[in-house]
Amino acid sequence: MKVALKKGATLGFGSFVRYSTISHSSKTYVYWLQSTVYRATEQGTGRVVALKQSRVSLRVRRTLLQHEARVLRLLSGHPAIPQVFAYGRMKHFEIFSMELLGRTLRDIVDEQGPLSITTGLDLAGQLLSALEYIHGRGLVHRDIKPENIVIIPGSWNIRLIDFGFAYPAPTEIPAAQNKTNAAEFKTVFGTLPYASMNAHEGLRLTYRDDLESLAYTFLFLLRGNLPWSDYTVNGTVYAQIRQVREQKRRRTGSDLAVGLPIEFGELVEYARFLPAHEMPNYQE
Repeated sequence: MKVALKKGATLGFGSFVRYSTISHSSKTYVYWLQSTVYRATEQGTGRVVALKQSRVSLRVRRTLLQHEARVLRLLSGHPAIPQVFAYGRMKHFEIFSMELLGRTLRDIVDEQGPLSITTGLDLAGQLLSALEYIHGRGLVHRDIKPENIVIIPGSWNIRLIDFGFAYPAPTEIPAAQNKTNAAEFKTVFGTLPYASMNAHEGLRLTYRDDLESLAYTFLFLLRGNLPWSDYTVNGTVYAQIRQVREQKRRRTGSDLAVGLPIEFGELVEYARFLPAHEMPNYQE
């Protein structure tokens, strides 16, 4: 059950700014914890914001939205990081307000088809700069995908969203890489089509894994699909994970980037073979 805010509802409690809701959308941002996103007006300034609301028990001390708001504040200052304005909790649910953004890159590809090489290269520069900034502060995003990259209306300037899974990069990784049995748990961390090979193997994710997910994201944006896209539709979840893992294993970066600038294939290979603790060279 979710708490629904009616149009025109006014919110304000504690140190939280007062907002009036205008409309809501379940499409703009979708979280696994079933957040609802409202378009709202900040009273006093008239600023239009995105207001995220999620049902949560007061017994939960550190919630996902609270974690995300803190991460975004920590990362503030880079053009690809959305602005966060306020966070607060009420009985039964939590909310936070942030910059109102436009469509995701996934929306654009679904509606208009693959992006041009020129646009792809422009986005690559912005996203590599964003990852360099995030990683430079010791964080790993862990869920890079087209759905988490949003375009500012009227431009091709991007914002990277959904930092609910972001965490500090591991400082120590034993020789065994803290490996879990991915096959046994029948799961993979992140979003299946864009998950790194290390995620499939149950390894702790580091900077290189964000880079590999970004490489798959670029390939999707420029092609409109990935070679393993069809394997994410039918069958059990475990069967999908196993089949996608095998498809990724069988394809090199060169295989994946046929017909595209070689740099996109090289990015796949570079990310896959980068040592666990090594900071990527984002300028290569």
